[in-house]
Amino acid sequence: MKRSSIIALTVIIAAIGMFTMSFNGNSGRNTSTKFMEWKWSDVEHQAEVRNKPIFMFVGASYCNISARMNFIFRQKEVGAILNQNFVCNKMLSDEGIMNNLRASNWGVTTVPTYLFFTAKGKLVYKSEGYKDKENMLAEIQTAMQKINEAK
Repeated sequence: MKRSSIIALTVIIAAIGMFTMSFNGNSGRNTSTKFMEWKWSDVEHQAEVRNKPIFMFVGASYCNISARMNFIFRQKEVGAILNQNFVCNKMLSDEGIMNNLRASNWGVTTVPTYLFFTAKGKLVYKSEGYKDKENMLAEIQTAMQKINEAK
């Protein structure tokens, strides 16, 4: 009985570890999108210094779709356009009360949510749910157009 419990516990721990690596995007060396995990004040500062708008990925550690989106963010085309045009940040809404509060202030009611802000921190475009590569690229293009209109 003890042996089967130890084996089951080992399998569960390994599965959690693989899920965590997948969500954090550290499992492969081809990760394209360069996400920071900064406080909002640091994100705003970097956007101002770099004169770039902000892309915020809001996910949750328990969300399978948030974890699946890491594959999309590792796609070369997606990473290239995001890295070139945005200060990219990732936030887990279930990690701390401040993350949850900030996400709700931005109108986040589901994860994953993709938020696009001007370089001055004004929210101009929001999208939700799973996106394949083509749909994510289309969302980014739409957001860039909205950001240019907001200038």
